[in-house]
Amino acid sequence: MCDLLNIDAYMIVFIDGKLSKKYSNVINSCEVNIIYLKNNLMNKETDKIKKKYYTYSGLILNLKSNIKIKKPIYMLHISKQKIYKQINLKILVLVEKKLKIQILEHYINKSSNKHINNIKMEMNISDEAKITWFHLVALNTIDYCLSNIVVNLSKYSNCEFYNIKIYSYFLYYNLEINLKDEYSKCDVVGLFSPKDKNFIRNNIIINHITSFTKSNVNYKGLISSTGLLHCYINIKKNIKNIYGIQKSSNILLSNKATIKTNPKLKIKSKDVVCTHKTIVGKINEDYIFYLRTRGLTKPLAKSLILLSFINDFLTKIEIKAFKRYLGCTKIIKLKDAYRQ
Repeated sequence: MCDLLNIDAYMIVFIDGKLSKKYSNVINSCEVNIIYLKNNLMNKETDKIKKKYYTYSGLILNLKSNIKIKKPIYMLHISKQKIYKQINLKILVLVEKKLKIQILEHYINKSSNKHINNIKMEMNISDEAKITWFHLVALNTIDYCLSNIVVNLSKYSNCEFYNIKIYSYFLYYNLEINLKDEYSKCDVVGLFSPKDKNFIRNNIIINHITSFTKSNVNYKGLISSTGLLHCYINIKKNIKNIYGIQKSSNILLSNKATIKTNPKLKIKSKDVVCTHKTIVGKINEDYIFYLRTRGLTKPLAKSLILLSFINDFLTKIEIKAFKRYLGCTKIIKLKDAYRQ
């Protein structure tokens, strides 16, 4: 079970899928417009397989360009009911022109019962705006988390996604980014660590719709169980100056660990620069032997190698509390390695 991050930020707190006005201070602190719709009838959807209706609560987060947001926004999803529950929530994020904002979305479960988090999100980012989004899932090993995110980028806008998946029995993450206007760009960086028989699936879709657009996808996996990474870059006809890169690096931490990566490029224009790269392997025993000759224990040597593997991911994170959390939590337990 994961604790809250010790971070100085504006809070948006959901408890069992419902907005908590008691703990959410973002409205009074920085005058962000929030509209919360409980059980909105416009958000009913049908599961064709099970023939059931799901009613979604809705949240509209309007970030205006005339306000100054000096701190990150911490969007916290807490599951605490003692009975099994499915949480259905839709979020619409509107980012106006020239605004720069950091948002950290965090999922935790404070109970010992299974919960299903079904979250759908749409982001519309206006001209010259920049959003940095951190998506952290650290639930219990019996939980389900389903995330579907669609991002629409306007001219000169920029979005950076940092996706960290640590715990959940089944975790499905689908991210679709539409580079609709010229000079828009996106960076998608991911770190996932399936373990304890859990399953993590990542689907990344980048649509280059106009000329002069850039995308970069870089995922790292520390695999003890089963993981999937599907990355698809789609480049439309008759556009130019397109830059699309995708890279996946994975370390298998056990003999039963499996990872399936599926990079795809669909290119219908000529003036493009696109590459894809996939690396899968185990820890080099020569590296462990070298560190042990310097007096390190074997667990500590492995932990330092894994830490160096994700170091370039950590250096890109500006929020210090978040960086400390990732550097010494359930991904790599340096303290436990020192004890051994």
